[in-house]
Amino acid sequence: MKDIRIGVIGLGYLGKHHARILSQLENVSLKALIDEDFSIAESLSSQYGGKAFNDFRDAIELVDAFVIATPTSSHYSIAKECLRQSKHLFIEKPITLNSKEAQELITLSESMGLIIQVGHIERFNPAFIYAKKRIKNPLYFESERLSPYIERAINIDVSLDLLIHDIDLILTIMREKELNTTIKEISAEGLSMVSQKTDYVLAKIRFNSPVTAVLKASRIAQDKRREMYIYGVDSYLILDFSRQKVTEFNPEDKTFKDIDLNNNEEPLRVELSSFIHSIMNNLPPIVTAQEALQALQIAERVNQLTGA
Repeated sequence: MKDIRIGVIGLGYLGKHHARILSQLENVSLKALIDEDFSIAESLSSQYGGKAFNDFRDAIELVDAFVIATPTSSHYSIAKECLRQSKHLFIEKPITLNSKEAQELITLSESMGLIIQVGHIERFNPAFIYAKKRIKNPLYFESERLSPYIERAINIDVSLDLLIHDIDLILTIMREKELNTTIKEISAEGLSMVSQKTDYVLAKIRFNSPVTAVLKASRIAQDKRREMYIYGVDSYLILDFSRQKVTEFNPEDKTFKDIDLNNNEEPLRVELSSFIHSIMNNLPPIVTAQEALQALQIAERVNQLTGA
């Protein structure tokens, strides 16, 4: 089978890592590196191969698929044009700025028979993979996703930047356990401190199932923190996504034990490999656009409640 020819659009913080990994993967031919700043594209092209461009339209004929790692505000317009040119897409999260745009992309991709995978990278974190298998009857989720101020992230609300990760993870576990993911009640509060968008948010979600979730996200924290606490009928797990670590509480002897996950593989590498596998085998991606849309819709409701 021929290698999948791929291009990366947007070579900022995440795009550079996409380029690095794609240049190393089997069954992949990195053909194009695209950025509005042509000097960045040229520099990475000399490192990883592929031709440098400052406009993705000039690379259309060279590739079978694109990674879109541009600012969220441009996801929809770029993705729509790429789909119309019959290209499979990996779109960094959030899929788009709003659910209307996301639904349009889903409809278009389905009509064209094309794959869209969305970059909810924590799905590929070893800590989450373990927890998804281990937890049997989840009842209560609590998450903290905190980050120091980063200039590149302030063009969208923190609910779309950070909180959406944990929304997606909770929905994923609930779907796997065949629990009702529709919302019974949601409340949220937030504030802006360093941008024109919401920088801190605290949300509580009660689903039409036994599950409740309390989620906190901030980009004005002193230290980076990515943790989730999952309480089940007979289990309690603490997930540290940054350290890819799980601590499990044993209710019988009331002790905590660190779980040896024995997996040091880079989640982004696993994520991109799964995208290539989906294209080569014409399989649905692990993170579908429809699932990304559901997480986005909840994040939008949080934004409405916080006045974003």
